[in-house]
Amino acid sequence: MLITSLVISIAAFTVLLMSLLGQFISRALFNTGLIWSDELARLCFVWCSFFGAVVAWQTQALHRIDMLMRRLTSAWRTLFERLVQTMISIALVYLLWYGLAMLQRALDQTTETLEISGAWLYLPIPVMAAMMLVVTWLPKEAQQQKQLMIDD
Repeated sequence: MLITSLVISIAAFTVLLMSLLGQFISRALFNTGLIWSDELARLCFVWCSFFGAVVAWQTQALHRIDMLMRRLTSAWRTLFERLVQTMISIALVYLLWYGLAMLQRALDQTTETLEISGAWLYLPIPVMAAMMLVVTWLPKEAQQQKQLMIDD
């Protein structure tokens, strides 16, 4: 799951950069812009952001404020960690549900310049939420094992 998210994020970022570079070169050399460049860059930014968030979540690269947690006993720390996991899961389930609803509404829409389904803009939301839900409830040992495999 980590490798897939990372590859999608890097590919989207690369296409985003190429699209913007093509727009710059087109304007500088030919004095005209690429009509589809901005829309493609926006689409790639959405994909890069959401799948990059999955990578950051899975590798535990997001910030945490843990001053209180460090002072708790092991039992209380575990309790609070489960509470935080539950609250995060509620938010992710909401994103999954609402993302699927937005995706369904966008199925019959098309983008202006690329003329592709508008669903491509909304697809990363439920996919990201589902992937983050899985990662959130993976046992800590499995997450640490995956991290060790990545670091090697």
